[in-house]
Amino acid sequence: MKSAPRILAVTLALAAWAPLLLAAEDAPPSAAAGAEASAPAATSAAAPQDESPAAEAAPLVAGPVDLSLGTDVRLSLPEGWHWVPKERLQSYFGNDGRRAGAWDLGLALSPGQPLFEFRVQFEPIGAVPEAGLTVDPAAMLAKIQSAAAVMNRQRREQGGFELQIPGWSMEPAYDTAAQRLVWGERRVSGADERRGWHARLLGRAGVLKLDVESADDLMSLQTPLLQALFSHLGLAEGRGLAERQASDRAADLDLAALVLEGTLGRGSLAPGGPPAQPLAPGLLAGLAAAGTLLLAWAVVALLRFLRRRHHMQEVVAAEMERLGKLEQQLGAHADDVQEVTEDGNDAAALERDDTHGDGHA
Repeated sequence: MKSAPRILAVTLALAAWAPLLLAAEDAPPSAAAGAEASAPAATSAAAPQDESPAAEAAPLVAGPVDLSLGTDVRLSLPEGWHWVPKERLQSYFGNDGRRAGAWDLGLALSPGQPLFEFRVQFEPIGAVPEAGLTVDPAAMLAKIQSAAAVMNRQRREQGGFELQIPGWSMEPAYDTAAQRLVWGERRVSGADERRGWHARLLGRAGVLKLDVESADDLMSLQTPLLQALFSHLGLAEGRGLAERQASDRAADLDLAALVLEGTLGRGSLAPGGPPAQPLAPGLLAGLAAAGTLLLAWAVVALLRFLRRRHHMQEVVAAEMERLGKLEQQLGAHADDVQEVTEDGNDAAALERDDTHGDGHA
């Protein structure tokens, strides 16, 4: 009986941690949470720091070569470029603080010097509605500046620098034939002025993303490389936006929303509240596991309480029975004492009568 709660706790704990282990092994592409909250900055490529067996199984790929990046995306890697596959991405990052997410497809390393890294992602948000395939640059800039002003209130409260978007470095332009959206903005934060460059390729299942933020002098070097890389990225046959089916899930965002979110990061679509940072799949599974584990301990505590209460009820019942028997025994002894007392009183009375009788005689 005592081992039953422990067995139940162990069983529930194992069931709790199973989703966490599975999520760590294979995070589903639909999980939004491995993605970064803002556009990743382009930095000089570093040599891989971890040559584990898994990393050796997925070495850097040298162009020219045609690559399939998941179900939806294809890349014709040009000569001189190198590609870090998704399977080796975390190994490549090493201990620099970056984390591979569910949306990552891999990392492109530019040719020549300086060497730049361009992170390619695919967000499975569904097909962007056809009615929203237009964007007014002037109106879009005003909307971005308004949203940035609201978000700056939170930045001030947290002691951070405000972010200003003075204007475009490249006005948003959408190619309806190729379903490609490209834009760039000027970004000022404190005394730091940078440039952002963004590209989107729209498909049936989601949007291919290419984002870079860097200083103005570096962006001038990177822009031709980014344009070349983006031109070699495409969607698999039948996966383009033009081939969408009635059963395909529609995205909640239009082009204007894609530009706003890509420029200001997550949380910009609903300014005023805290930025909606996506949770990593492992964290979601961990929270679920923690909740299940807590439930397991609660069940164990309840079982122990019920067992103790049952035991106390048995103790109380036994004590009541013992007291009842004792009371009966004491009652019997009391009757005996009363009877003896009465006999004694009768004997004394008789003795007095005899004495008085003798006196009269």
